[in-house]
Amino acid sequence: MVAWLGFEGAFNFNDLLTPDTAHLVYGVCASGSPVELALEVEERAGERWREVLQRHADALAT
Repeated sequence: MVAWLGFEGAFNFNDLLTPDTAHLVYGVCASGSPVELALEVEERAGERWREVLQRHADALAT
């Protein structure tokens, strides 16, 4: 299971946790893992955050 926190308008299953919406998602966690947050705009714009979201998107796909 994966949970995410995002800004208004950031929810669409087709785009969920993709690089296109990474700047709108500020928190994510998966079962058994700690919550990961990107509270600053600069954090959400970085490659590291896109990688975090991709890892969680992959967990949703399995």
